[in-house]
Amino acid sequence: MRLVERTFSIRTVMLTLVCGGVIVMLGAALVAGWLSYREYRDRVGSSLIAASRAIMVAVDNELDEPLAFVNGLASASSFARGDFNNFQDRARDGLFPRGYIVIIKSTDGDQEYVNTSKPPAGSTAASPSAVGLLRLGKAGKSHLGRLEDRWMALIDVPVEDESGRSRYTMVIGVPNRIFQDMLTEQHLPRTWSPVILDADWRIVARGINPEKFVGQKAAGEEFRNAPSDQTHEVRTLDGAPSMLAYSHSSRYGWTTCIAISEADLFNQAIGPGLLAALGGLVAVGIVIAIAALFSRYLARAIRSLAQMVRGFPEATLESRPAFRLREVSLVARRMREAAVAVLDSRKVVDAELNNMRRLNQLSTLLVGERNGFEDCLAEITKTAIAISEADKGNLQLFDATSGSLTIVAQQGFEEDFLKFFDNVRKNDAACGAAMGTAKQIIVDDVLTSEIFVRQPAQKVLVDAGVRAVVSTPLLSSKERPLGVLSTHFARPRHPSERQLRLTNILARQAADYLERKQAERTHQTILLELQHRSNNLLAVIQSVAQRSLGGDHSLAEAKEAFEARLHALARANRALVRSNWGGVDLDQLVRTELEAFSKRANIGGPSIVLPPQMAQNFTLVLHELATNSAKHGALSSVAGKITVSWTIERGRSGFVLKFKWQESEGPPVAAPMRHGFGTKLLNAVFSEVRLEYPVQGLKCEIDVLLTSPVPSQAALAADDAVIVSG
Repeated sequence: MRLVERTFSIRTVMLTLVCGGVIVMLGAALVAGWLSYREYRDRVGSSLIAASRAIMVAVDNELDEPLAFVNGLASASSFARGDFNNFQDRARDGLFPRGYIVIIKSTDGDQEYVNTSKPPAGSTAASPSAVGLLRLGKAGKSHLGRLEDRWMALIDVPVEDESGRSRYTMVIGVPNRIFQDMLTEQHLPRTWSPVILDADWRIVARGINPEKFVGQKAAGEEFRNAPSDQTHEVRTLDGAPSMLAYSHSSRYGWTTCIAISEADLFNQAIGPGLLAALGGLVAVGIVIAIAALFSRYLARAIRSLAQMVRGFPEATLESRPAFRLREVSLVARRMREAAVAVLDSRKVVDAELNNMRRLNQLSTLLVGERNGFEDCLAEITKTAIAISEADKGNLQLFDATSGSLTIVAQQGFEEDFLKFFDNVRKNDAACGAAMGTAKQIIVDDVLTSEIFVRQPAQKVLVDAGVRAVVSTPLLSSKERPLGVLSTHFARPRHPSERQLRLTNILARQAADYLERKQAERTHQTILLELQHRSNNLLAVIQSVAQRSLGGDHSLAEAKEAFEARLHALARANRALVRSNWGGVDLDQLVRTELEAFSKRANIGGPSIVLPPQMAQNFTLVLHELATNSAKHGALSSVAGKITVSWTIERGRSGFVLKFKWQESEGPPVAAPMRHGFGTKLLNAVFSEVRLEYPVQGLKCEIDVLLTSPVPSQAALAADDAVIVSG
């Protein structure tokens, strides 16, 4: 039997070897690809977790900013008293540029007191009921909602009274476009889909197709309470299976997540290797080798990037590995830039919080009743220097009498400077300009500013080491000047918007404090004046009682006379009350007392306003003259008449009021045998009194010296009112 020799052609061997090699390489490539895919998947998952945490930090900081600002505004004494109008104006000025909205409403939501989204002309805050001092409570969970046809993140903050009871609800609205811009600024890979969710798991912002999904419930809510250090497999709203990483906020209950679809993940990890394997048998080995080398390099680069992300942002700046791959190097550079931006943002937020904390402490100091006035003014000056990062500063108060500013608190200046600026008038230097224009004056450089060029103040400032000045007027709630708060800088500079905003907040606090102190002084003055007037009135009543109830009159006659005199005195006091104790016109007094005899009385004289005490005296005298005339004089007969007139003449000691009472056509008059209460009253209250008793009728003349300037007779003839102090 002939043996058949089994042989193989070179082609077969080569083909077998090639096919075997291809199969082995393909198998190895598949295994390696799968292992590489799993490793790549883990690395991407770590990157997703780190990026999600970074976005969560940015979200918390963004939500903290308006809350911190509102806390600063709410620390003002005006808010504590329930002055929501003042709070609304300051909140609108501070929050409008960022698009924030603040609403204060009743706890049941039926009544709205503040809404900064409405135009100022139609958004006067409703007056709340008095409930004592108010304060902000602890902010609740934030949620997404529609406000003014816009999606906004809403933070509910209770407004509590002193007992901690919630009286109102403050809603702070943050536009969702801010969070949308935040996602854009993260510069995440295009295959990553970042999403920000509120406490109700609704979508606030989304990296892909935000307009389609904002406001909807997001997928994966079952992982709400899952650990945030691992990834999860879910099906997104697009219907694509994806890998997601979550990060939760303990402060606001929000969640950030980043997803990458399984298809994109697979394509990124395996696609290049498979395409290279299909390039040819000869190229497979080379491609695999190159891919292996590249995979190792890329793995190391991704691990380095993951390490940078894991310690973001501090570790990102500490390690600076060199990447020869341009894209990886670009990612690393962008991460470092993002880390610098985050750290800078933290510094700004920390500075803002420190400044707000300082403003809050100052507000507590200003509200305290036992804190000295000078100490509070000094602390206001120190706070202004601190929040504006200035070198020096001073606080000037406005004297309405002299129309000038006087330094009452300062820090850093010597005697020459203080002496020069001790008395500043309108439009002198930056502080005078701020007072004159009622606007904040910013001088970047005193050497080039039109306010100081060729002015003596320029040299004084330069000698004091001042090159830049910011003067902020302190205005009352009625825009009345109270003073000026100025900060001074050793170098030319322009303050930042944040510093100007904080300075304006401080100026509002200082103005509220000064206005409150003025109100307290006015209240004390009113109490003293009221006590003085009450004592005077009681003395007058006591004198009237003694003289009315004394003598030989019967008790009924004395009672009737006493009551009539009290009614006359009451009429004078009612007129004084209507004029806010500013005085009563003499013509009004005469016509009121002679109202019953108006057809038989001829009354005439220039317009003159009598001070309170003089008005009371004239009222009693007119009552006695009218009563005497009705009983014994011209008014006791039908044909009798009286003429009451007065003029103002210039005397040696000033202006003199000459008052004249003339009776006529009544019964014959004779001088009395004894003087009654009326005559005694005339001589008691007026020093210059002349009584004559001609047969045709009683004649009484009274001269009263006026201590205040009086207009000319021409002005008096034109019925100009004259106010006289008594």
